[in-house]
Amino acid sequence: MSEIKNKYLHELSLKKESEDHIEFKEAKRDFNFDGGSHTDPKKRRHCVLGYVAALANERGGRLVFGMKDKKPHDIVGTSFAQDKLGDLEDEMFTNCIMEAKPLPDYSATDNYQVSLTLRTEIRDVAFMVYIRQEQAKRPEHHKLNVFQLLAIYKVRFGEKLEVLATTVDSLVSEGILMRSKTGRLSMSRAYKKIASEIGNSSVKVKENGGVNGGINGGINGGINALSDSLKRLYILVRDHPGINSNGIAELLKVSPRTAEKQLSNLRKKNLIEHRGSLKTGGYYTKS
Repeated sequence: MSEIKNKYLHELSLKKESEDHIEFKEAKRDFNFDGGSHTDPKKRRHCVLGYVAALANERGGRLVFGMKDKKPHDIVGTSFAQDKLGDLEDEMFTNCIMEAKPLPDYSATDNYQVSLTLRTEIRDVAFMVYIRQEQAKRPEHHKLNVFQLLAIYKVRFGEKLEVLATTVDSLVSEGILMRSKTGRLSMSRAYKKIASEIGNSSVKVKENGGVNGGINGGINGGINALSDSLKRLYILVRDHPGINSNGIAELLKVSPRTAEKQLSNLRKKNLIEHRGSLKTGGYYTKS
């Protein structure tokens, strides 16, 4: 077993970051997960989620902790996420659900690595809007936990539920999920209203899977044709009217230049507008 492990680590140490889509971080003691209290967008990007987003933009890759950044990538060991891997996986699942993206695939995890494969496409913009609004209105001590979010996600996309019955019961009692007389679960009326608005009332409902069809037509006839990154940006502007480009760059963990370019694309499509001065103004969706 040790021989196989040593061979694996040796092959890993020979990888080139740019060519092999891999990032090495020493992280001897710890490594920031989500940007923490930093307000500077550049500093906020130097975290686990920031590097995951960067790799996703490059169509995937690996993030390795406990090896030197520079070649040869010597092993230095790390205490990052020690005894907290389960918490980190929960965070990854939570982020995917909040952005209505496919759940991470961890089937490649083995004795040597925790492997989470992330895909970037947004499955349902209406779900992303709904779940963020629901989470935002809750006090900090009453946020939906990962098991509750997972239950809502599974119902929406008609997937097998693998959570406790009490979790589902609590969501039904709060009106987040609905249960028919036959026991079938579907999404709440609040979600269906958002889906109807986004899809120009073309949403088809089925009892066992919530909403089928998602977004057809789009806001102003344009959002459904947008790329996933522009859909996400549109929703961000819609949910944060008056936000400026620096705020957008920080929330999306992209450079200000990238944010400005994407904003320009939405303006050209007549989906958003800038109001006010360049210094104090912000962006708004067009009705």
